[in-house]
Amino acid sequence: MLIDSRNYADGNRAVASVLLLYYHLLRQGGIENDETVYLDPDTFNATDWLGVQVSEDYAAEIDQRLLQEGAVVAVLCDLNDQIAEYEDAFLRQPFVIQVVAAQAAGKLAAIPEADAIVLLLLAGESELNYDSYRHLLRDVFDRYVVARMRDLLPR
Repeated sequence: MLIDSRNYADGNRAVASVLLLYYHLLRQGGIENDETVYLDPDTFNATDWLGVQVSEDYAAEIDQRLLQEGAVVAVLCDLNDQIAEYEDAFLRQPFVIQVVAAQAAGKLAAIPEADAIVLLLLAGESELNYDSYRHLLRDVFDRYVVARMRDLLPR
């Protein structure tokens, strides 16, 4: 997706959605469960925003990196929900299949740890190393949510 003059307002709403998600993640203290319930899927369907590009004309107003990373964080939140909800059947869920395909296509590249998470999950629930999985989620939270919010503060 390209953000330009035709969909500039959509880009702004997507930034607002990412910031709302980050707010709830910060209040929760990490990626736990159900953080994306606050997001309107008609405004911000994270898989649609993976790899988003912002035209140069709007780069000063719409933060491409924030949108790209936020989309991956939202996908990881939903993925985490799928694992909790479906346990040993999570790999057969349509959303998980979509995320695995996105990872294989390089669409999670904005957050390199996401590749490691998906590869870890491919082992299946019975073989999943939950300690490594939780550690990777914590790294994503610390590096991309907490650090990003700190970066937004004036210096």
